[in-house]
Amino acid sequence: MDENEDKAWWRPESSHGYSHLLSAGRSQWYLCAAMCVTLTLSLSLLILMPSRFGILEMKLSDLKRSVLNMTERVSFHSSKVPKRVGCPDDWSLHNSSCYFFSAYRASWYTARDSCRSMNATLLILTNEEEWGFVNRMSVGRSFWLGLSDERTGEWEWVNGSPYIMDPSKWKPGQPDNWAGHSIGGTEDCAHIATSGKLNDNHCTTAYTFICKARPASN
Repeated sequence: MDENEDKAWWRPESSHGYSHLLSAGRSQWYLCAAMCVTLTLSLSLLILMPSRFGILEMKLSDLKRSVLNMTERVSFHSSKVPKRVGCPDDWSLHNSSCYFFSAYRASWYTARDSCRSMNATLLILTNEEEWGFVNRMSVGRSFWLGLSDERTGEWEWVNGSPYIMDPSKWKPGQPDNWAGHSIGGTEDCAHIATSGKLNDNHCTTAYTFICKARPASN
């Protein structure tokens, strides 16, 4: 190599080419290092993810058990709460009994059977307070109630329990068991007259009626 060639090799242009080679090598080293770091992180995630998923599954299982226990406690306490009682539509609740005041008329027999079909009985009065309630509700109208002497000749309630006669509850001169009806027979069934007093009449006469039932639990 002659002196000129030697000088040419160390020319600035040649030095620039060498610097370019060094820069390219350094870039490849950075790329290699970045790939190694990425691979290391990926492997770390693969190793850690199963354990993290396991912890997550355990926490989810604990949460499910907590919800189940809470549901069971709520169900238990709900069973201890007294159930609300109520009457069907068009019935009136009074002192733990439901009353149905019909809007249509029927014979005493049909009234009795209609009440039974609704899991109720044709009205049986048990005390003075109930008598007052029924009178207030039935004022100005006539209603059949579950009182008759047809079966035994003695006045009794529709469930067979005896009726204790109280003349103050009847219209004057009643019951008279009148037999002058053109349809034959006597007056064997009692109703509440428009005056609020009891009266006996022929059981086939059509009156509105009152049913009585126990409230249903909801």
